[in-house]
Amino acid sequence: APNIFFLGWASVVNFKGLRIGGLSGIYNDKHFTHGHFERPPYTDNTMRSVYHLRAYEVRQMLHLPSPTSSPHPTSDRPVDIFLTHDWPSRVWEYGDVDSLLRLKPYFRADIDKGELGSPPARQILDHLQPSFWFSGHLHVKFPAVIPHPPSLDVEGTATASSPRVTRFLALDKVIPGRWV
Repeated sequence: APNIFFLGWASVVNFKGLRIGGLSGIYNDKHFTHGHFERPPYTDNTMRSVYHLRAYEVRQMLHLPSPTSSPHPTSDRPVDIFLTHDWPSRVWEYGDVDSLLRLKPYFRADIDKGELGSPPARQILDHLQPSFWFSGHLHVKFPAVIPHPPSLDVEGTATASSPRVTRFLALDKVIPGRWV
């Protein structure tokens, strides 16, 4: 397709001055520690497990520099935008959860158990602290602003006057007339 770039399972690209990272897959603890063992022809089981997130890709992203690590060579500066299918876990805590539950009341059980979202995606969010994070998967529009703890110098003093935040946006399905 023209003007579309596939990031693969886990990758970062530089595009017009922005560092854009992405992580493919849905978190499933049953397959998380396995490699990509699936090969065609797929069985009913491997047809589903092939798109599950793996620990290997998460470790790749956790090796990227965070905004608190310095100095950054131009080619290895922090990520500006991050894209995932799964929401990071606990992201609902930083948005209008009441509105979310009005649209998706069946999320209540997962929220109450702390199971809504992906723990590995949250690890990446906390490490990379990108300015923007976009996700799909749960098929509902949901904005949130996630604050990050301030960077500290060797004496324990905050190094920035304002804390970093990630502006999160969950994207809904594309359905004609849905948000008109």
